[in-house]
Amino acid sequence: QDLAGAIYAGMVFDTSIFRYRLTRPATLRAAAILLETGIDHARIVEEVLLQQSAAKMRLRGRMIEKMNLEFEGRLAWAVLTQGEVAGVESGGLVDDLVFIEGVEVGALFVENVSGEFKASLRSRGGVDVAKLAQAFSPMGGGHRRAAGATLMGKKEQVIPDAVELARQALAASV
Repeated sequence: QDLAGAIYAGMVFDTSIFRYRLTRPATLRAAAILLETGIDHARIVEEVLLQQSAAKMRLRGRMIEKMNLEFEGRLAWAVLTQGEVAGVESGGLVDDLVFIEGVEVGALFVENVSGEFKASLRSRGGVDVAKLAQAFSPMGGGHRRAAGATLMGKKEQVIPDAVELARQALAASV
């Protein structure tokens, strides 16, 4: 049962509770087999994806407050500075941007301790954000719907450049 719980936790995390289009019937059948071992589905989902610290919830609020909607509501992006993040894990926050009604691309730029910006990108599918991440930086990459890159340079330069590349990618996807 412990092993089944660990495998199920990985499945729940990787599929974000089976919500992504790449989730296949075989994945759901495998999940059903794991559930038949008696694992606590609700507890695992809560611990892996839903339960968050108060500090992360406050950070989410700051991100939403600073969010920009552009390109006829198809692009949502926000910047969080090192001071705002203050050591709080920001992983997954970008998902809140891409699931706003009408948004096709979400981008979150988080400043790290060295002053660089980590760009986290999400797409609803029309824009390949792995290609967009590579346009941001040669070391950028990921998947068509989820990618990232590190932006090196001054905030006043790299953020506007990255947002413009996102606009261009959206314009090309029409």
